[in-house]
Amino acid sequence: MTKAFLTTPGIIATMLACSSTSANPVKVVEYFQQLNTEAVYMLFHYGIKGKHYDITTDGYLDQFKNTNYMRGVAWSCGSAFLPPPLIGQPKDVWVQTKDLNENSIESPLLGFAFDPTPVQGEIGQVISVSDEYVASLLQGKRPVTEYQDYLNKLKAAGSDKIMAELQKQIDAWKAAK
Repeated sequence: MTKAFLTTPGIIATMLACSSTSANPVKVVEYFQQLNTEAVYMLFHYGIKGKHYDITTDGYLDQFKNTNYMRGVAWSCGSAFLPPPLIGQPKDVWVQTKDLNENSIESPLLGFAFDPTPVQGEIGQVISVSDEYVASLLQGKRPVTEYQDYLNKLKAAGSDKIMAELQKQIDAWKAAK
């Protein structure tokens, strides 16, 4: 619906790294390399061919619904470009994904990471208020007139303090760049 953005949380969510304190970093990296082979990637994410999934005659990955092997996080480690497209995806899904990745707009806050520690209590309160209101407002189970109540409760829970802390950290981060 909009241009794709390259953000710090987006990068962190898909990062796979070996800790500098690992007892055996060479083995960890070898494991990562194995995850990037088609055979290991497919086994790890989709299970056993013929038992948990198959490849259709027209080249799509068919995950069997009647198995208990449905990880659903194939993007999380290894190269997501290895498997064939899932049934329902465009045949060129990986070409489209590569194009999307290469043409994403870099966020001006790329590299910034918020430290929530100073406002942890307020964040918990804001989450509680949001849990109470958001789903029911979006689903039309609450009248739209309660939206202002939601905003008032967010303020009372400390949303302004969270925003001020966020801005303070962004300003410090920008100044240090």
